[in-house]
Amino acid sequence: MYDLAKLISHIYKHDTIQDQSILYLLDTYQEYFPLSSSDKYWILTYINYPHDIWKLIYIYYLVKNPQELKDIEYKYNQLLKQQEKSDGLYQTLYTYFNL
Repeated sequence: MYDLAKLISHIYKHDTIQDQSILYLLDTYQEYFPLSSSDKYWILTYINYPHDIWKLIYIYYLVKNPQELKDIEYKYNQLLKQQEKSDGLYQTLYTYFNL
């Protein structure tokens, strides 16, 4: 499950036609290995967890200490946007899994 969830996450970050690619991948995968309800919830949990949390915490600390570099706040905001973007993936998968 970890590999499938990581692949879905990777496709979502790097593919411009994300939803179609992900749904095709899941359809093909489930033809050979049907996902149980617990598998689906595990994938959703993996997708929703902020994997870059350590970066967010570090950059947040630097933003609150103005003696550091100016572009740190920009990086922090980019990471927040990336996490917000994963919410769309979560909704797509939740709908697809019919949970």
